[in-house]
Parts: sequence; C-alpha cells; structure tokens
Amino acid sequence: MLKKYATSYIVKRLRLRVERLLATRDITIIIVTGTVGKTTAKVAIGEVLTAAGRQVCYSDDSYNTEVGIPLAIFGLKAPARLSSPAAWRKVFAEMDGLVPSYPYDTVVIEVAEDERAMMAPWLALLKPSISVLTGATPAHMERFETVESLRDDAVWLATQASRCYYNADMPLLQAVMDRKKSAVGYGLKSGTIRFDKLARTKTGKLDVELIIGKQRAVVKTQLVARQGLSALLAAAAVAHELAVPLKVIATALGAVEPVIGRMRLLAGINQSRILDDSYNASPDAVTAAIDTLMELPARSHIAVLGSMNELGDHSAELHRQVGLYAAQAKPDMLIVVGKEAGQYIVPAAIEAGLDKSHIKQFRTPYEAGHFLKPILQPDDLVLVKGSQNAVFTEETSRILLSPDLHPSRELVRQSKTWKARKKKSFGM
Repeated sequence: MLKKYATSYIVKRLRLRVERLLATRDITIIIVTGTVGKTTAKVAIGEVLTAAGRQVCYSDDSYNTEVGIPLAIFGLKAPARLSSPAAWRKVFAEMDGLVPSYPYDTVVIEVAEDERAMMAPWLALLKPSISVLTGATPAHMERFETVESLRDDAVWLATQASRCYYNADMPLLQAVMDRKKSAVGYGLKSGTIRFDKLARTKTGKLDVELIIGKQRAVVKTQLVARQGLSALLAAAAVAHELAVPLKVIATALGAVEPVIGRMRLLAGINQSRILDDSYNASPDAVTAAIDTLMELPARSHIAVLGSMNELGDHSAELHRQVGLYAAQAKPDMLIVVGKEAGQYIVPAAIEAGLDKSHIKQFRTPYEAGHFLKPILQPDDLVLVKGSQNAVFTEETSRILLSPDLHPSRELVRQSKTWKARKKKSFGM
C-alpha cells in the first residue's frame, strides 16, 4: 500500500511539471507504441529529425510508463534508487529549472502498448501530433487472452494522434488500420512508404532503396538485421510528414546505428563475432533474430536463446514454437538459458530433428558464456537473445566480448545496480 501511495505521489508531481511545460511551449509530440522495436524506432526518428535541424528530445532508455514518460519529456534519467525521496526531490528540482528554458521543439516518446488505462490520461494531456505503431505480436500477454485484444489496445493508443504511421507488413495490423482515415502504412512489402532492392554488403550491412510516393533514394544502412529496417521506415515516414526533404532523410537514415542490445554485431573473443540482441525477447523477435544469424556468413552459427517472460498462459506453446523454428534453421549449436527455455524450447527442437548433441542447457547466462568462451574459433557467429528479468543474456555477451571492447559501452544493464540485481536474481 505504501509503495502504491508513493508511486501515485511521484506521478502526480511529475504530471504537474509536464502540464506547466506544455502550457508555456508549443512542442511537436510524437509517440511510438507497439510490441516490438519501440526503442529502435524512437531513436531512429530522433536521430533523423535532429539531422534535419530540429531540436529533438528522445531517450535511449525504454521509458514508456506513467513514470518514464515525464522523465523522457524532460530528457532526464530515473534515480538509481527509486525509493529515495531525496533523489526524487532532485528530479523535481531539475524539471522546475528546465520549464522556463526548455530547449526542445520536438519530443519522441514511447507509450506502453499493454497499459491502455494508464496511458490514456497521458495521451489526453500530450495531444500527440504523430504516432508510430511498430507492430502487434505475442508479447506482454499476461494481461490479454488473445493477441487481437492486445492489438486493439495498441491501435487505440496510436490513433489518439492526428496522424498515425503503422507497420503495414503485419496483416494483423493492416486488417484494422486500413479502415483508419488518419493511418498510413509503411513496410518492406506493403505501405505507402517502402524499401525496395534490399542487398547485403560484404560486411553484412543492408543497402536499400527508399520509396516515398514517386520519389526514390538509395540508403546505405548501418544495420545487419532486416527487422531493423522497419524502424528506419518509421523514421522516414515521420520525417516526410514533417516536410523533411528526401535527400536529407536518406542521408540521415544511413547514419542510424543499432541501439545497444538490439541486433548489434560486435567483436568477440578469438576473432569470433557476437550478434547481441540481449535487451529483451518475444517470439517474433526471436525468430527474426535467428533468420539474421543464419543469413550472415560464418564458420559456425550458434544461437543462445533465453526464456521469454510475460507470455502468461501462452508461454509453453510460444516457447515450443521457437524451438521448432530454431530446429528448422539448423544452427550448428543451440544453447538455452532459463527454466522455460529448457522445458519447452529444447524438447521441441529435438522433436523437430535437431541433434540432441548440438543442444546445451544452462540455468544462468554466466554458465552459458563460460561454456562457449574456450571453444569459440575465428569467424564463429553467436546470436545472444533473451528476456530481461531472471534471464539477462547480456551477461553471456559480456563474457564473450572482445577484450578490446568495454561492456559498459557495448551492452545493456552494466551498471553496479544492475550487476547486483542480476547476482541476486541467480542466488549468487
């Protein structure tokens, strides 16, 4: 009860400061919602609009709740100790100082697609000009009976903006959004704003041709994962809506780097490579990551898959589907981390024909990393994918990372607070 009261108090004080800011500034507010790729899309939008000359406030962090949204609007970080009254007083004071001298004309924020009731009052206050709906896939299913009900909440949130751009490659979205007058689709296969002529370079990066209406421009991206292209298209759509010239959009898209923890190709030990996608995991994101792993040339393809959280009653079947998919992809080695991954991914993979001797199972990401470390050889490629709480596969990436790279700059959740939380999570 005390914790709930304290959170309510903090939210009220945060909201009051957002209200003061909006009363004194004309700010273009862009929201990003959906079950996959919100942070990547948000960062891509922020970087492209910044390159176009706007003063844009956006965060690399996934601040998409009633506490996170006001922090993101002011460009601030959450206190290391969320329960500290002194820390929150400092945050409030920083916000008070920023209100009269707020330096931004544009704000790009995430909105939690699975928290419609919580988000509705914020959208009523913010009155967003543009929204992006990145997708509706089986994720955060603990509070939903079907993915359609999750989609409907996400659609409602997105359509609170004056103009909505959505991922038209997803039939589940297109079936609903086609009927929305304010909605415009983007995609690799469908939509008004598209990429065509995909080609992979010798370094593994993707080149594409951007199409907006009758205009075309080549974009040499920094991405290796096809699923990341949707974020670039979202950024192109928003920039076009705000009258940014095509040439500026194409150049800016070519400079967008993958966000930490999201499909980044990193140097590993002994001249191996790590495809680090360890920030979080949902079924569609895992299968897309496996596709990228198998597309990239390597001496040996190794998939490290952690349990997927927040899937509720659908968890067993969705883990099983991932196991079947992994077996069909035929990596040289499949390593799973966590209880549910071991319970459901492993048997499904074996059932689908993956040789049992090519599968290893571990309780912690540390064990997986230390198993792989002595056996990796030059040009081996390791995909590392998993959920956050009680999984934390970025620790596998940390153990396998080249000594020339610093984990705190390359991987997610490397602060002292996070490290202590992880050790406690695994009883270490």
